[in-house]
Amino acid sequence: MKLQHLVQFEMGTLLSRLTEQPSSPCYSLYDQADLQADFEIRTESTEGKQICTPDSPTLLQEGDIIFSLISGTAVQVCQTRAGYVFSHNYARLYPSKELDNAFLVYLLNNDVGIKRQLITSLQGSSVMKYSLNQLRNLQLSPLPPLEVQQAIGQVDRLQRRITMLKKRVAENEAMLTSYLLNNFQKQCKSNIKD
Repeated sequence: MKLQHLVQFEMGTLLSRLTEQPSSPCYSLYDQADLQADFEIRTESTEGKQICTPDSPTLLQEGDIIFSLISGTAVQVCQTRAGYVFSHNYARLYPSKELDNAFLVYLLNNDVGIKRQLITSLQGSSVMKYSLNQLRNLQLSPLPPLEVQQAIGQVDRLQRRITMLKKRVAENEAMLTSYLLNNFQKQCKSNIKD
């Protein structure tokens, strides 16, 4: 079964078609930093580029599934980024009731068969990019029951969160070690001068 039989797709706003006016409502633009934050389930704001326009751009909502046509990564949007504008470099996916949202994210990011299909049909010569058509035509293996999908999706989500927290702990430990070593070095230099 193809993904298009279980999912509806919506492309983001083509930013070049938006009229920019400084006095108009301003919106944050969803970018790769936001995608990474959502992938790691980080809720802090990334405060990227903004666009002020009188037009009605396509806005994200909490829980939306976004697929990056640049990186080939799928995420669920955190509440922090609800109201962000997403560009034509992203597609919003609306899965049917037969497909759990978190499981769909898991499939697109981790399923070996899907990854193989995505890689073998990349578009572009110098800049590789995924296409919406390529995404629609992904061939899926038979789906497990919905309860199993939900369990797998939840485990995947928790694992990404744990990985992010471990990375943050390692970065904090490295900063603390560096700070302590710098202070130790300063004390040694001070003792030598005395």
